Amino acid sequence: MATWKIKELRDNLERTLTTDQHDHACAILKSIEWKIRAEKYHLNVAREAYSEHFSEDEFSPIRLMQLAFEKSEDSAKFQYCTAVREFNLVASATISHTIPEMLAQLISIAFLPGTFQVEEVRLEKVVKALDDGKVKEGLRKIKNSEEYKYLVAFTNMSKHISLVAPDYQLDFESGFQGVRFRKFKYKSKQFPEVRENELIKKVTSLREQYVNLGIDINESMR
Repeated sequence: MATWKIKELRDNLERTLTTDQHDHACAILKSIEWKIRAEKYHLNVAREAYSEHFSEDEFSPIRLMQLAFEKSEDSAKFQYCTAVREFNLVASATISHTIPEMLAQLISIAFLPGTFQVEEVRLEKVVKALDDGKVKEGLRKIKNSEEYKYLVAFTNMSKHISLVAPDYQLDFESGFQGVRFRKFKYKSKQFPEVRENELIKKVTSLREQYVNLGIDINESMR
């Protein structure tokens, strides 16, 4: 994955913004950095959730059925590890979907100073107000991406209405074993069932998009 040189952006912002604008922009950048680290941390914890108690060679279909459905000490540990994976997958998705709105705040300060009050900044407003170029196109791409749309709906549904229900699935036909999130409806749109590997892919794909946007912001401010 490409690397976004955030220190370079801080230096460019210091050169082009007033002191107050620079301080505000740096606070947003610090928040974005924190959220990127937190999102990666939660994904890593989710991936390693079973490793403390189980080795991969234990996970034969028969053994998984025993762990998932029988009552035993190992089964209790397995249920705990599954919950840890669920919690951290949800946390990573929740954090990931908030980063593009912070990028919109940053872009508003850097490229549209004085156009919006902080409370007025929205992704779609910033996209509309920007001049044509890589930054506008990158932000529009994020806004219109299926990954972003799903994670926004997933998070808002879980925060404000009801949890997008996770459970453990053992599918002999496809060979899949792991956490899945059930289908749900949000704002009249139906969203399909998503397995853990698909959710992880959505989060990492969105991360790639906003890192690429960060690189475009740097280039546009040189």
